[in-house]
Amino acid sequence: MKIKTYKWLTTVLLAICHAMAVAGQDGKTNCLIMGDSIAVGLGRIAKECESIAQVKATSKNYFDILEKFEPNIWDGARIDAGRLIISLGAFDEKSAKTYEYLLRLRAMLNAHQITWVVPQPGKSQDKSIDVLRVAAGYGDQVVYIKPQYLSRDGRTPTIKGYMEIIKSAGLEL
Repeated sequence: MKIKTYKWLTTVLLAICHAMAVAGQDGKTNCLIMGDSIAVGLGRIAKECESIAQVKATSKNYFDILEKFEPNIWDGARIDAGRLIISLGAFDEKSAKTYEYLLRLRAMLNAHQITWVVPQPGKSQDKSIDVLRVAAGYGDQVVYIKPQYLSRDGRTPTIKGYMEIIKSAGLEL
């Protein structure tokens, strides 16, 4: 069952509940996309994936959503999936503690393959470094949005860019 991408907090929380409940026989969803506006776009193209995404979500905002849903979410909670694609950091402010939030998220993830979408350095206050540090620490895959596939806002990809990310993550279109 495909989860729609939601903008409003209450429906996002319901989506989180549903995504955590929908699992295959091994207890894992096959594919889960998490994060910001880029994740919203990826979720619309990768039809086989579940999606927990919010337009312009920041790393802190994403965690606020999870913590409001379940105050004890960090007490050993795990998100299991065959494949995970994460896009966070592109909308974080310069002063945000992006690295700490992403590290907390990564600690609760269990997947065969985790792919991080690296934000554009110029538009995201060099939050790309934080994403790369977390990914390297766990041996996760990273994908970059090629400059020719950036939309006018300089942060999100074009349709062709989304398709390239999906292919780089090993998913079929």
